[in-house]
Amino acid sequence: MQELFGFGTDIREVKRVLKEVYYTARDPETKEKTKELVADVIRLEEKVETLQSLYNSSRNARRILKDYKAKAFLEKSGRALSRRSESYRDKHHQIPAAHLAKYRATLEDHVEDVSEEIDSWVSDIENLDTTPSPPS
Repeated sequence: MQELFGFGTDIREVKRVLKEVYYTARDPETKEKTKELVADVIRLEEKVETLQSLYNSSRNARRILKDYKAKAFLEKSGRALSRRSESYRDKHHQIPAAHLAKYRATLEDHVEDVSEEIDSWVSDIENLDTTPSPPS
């Protein structure tokens, strides 16, 4: 599934952009908040890697992730995360830390929403894998 592995690439790109913000920021508050964002993105990356390993090992995972809605969600989320992280990077030099909170909040919310959705997919796949199939 190209979308899932492309999403993993998008996550790594977001992590790279946020690390760039962390290392170039001069304001301690911005550094601290960006560090938390990087930690959230790393947790999301681990969840995506779990989903990728399930995709490679489970037939039910392949069925669930080949769904059109799953593909559309991954494509949309990857683009949105990239766009929001680049916006955050571009704005962190231009505006004060107090006003940067709006950009950070949208990025945090989106990372959290994506993380919850991926958690639900992983739990669904694990439940389907443990459920015995009906006798033929």
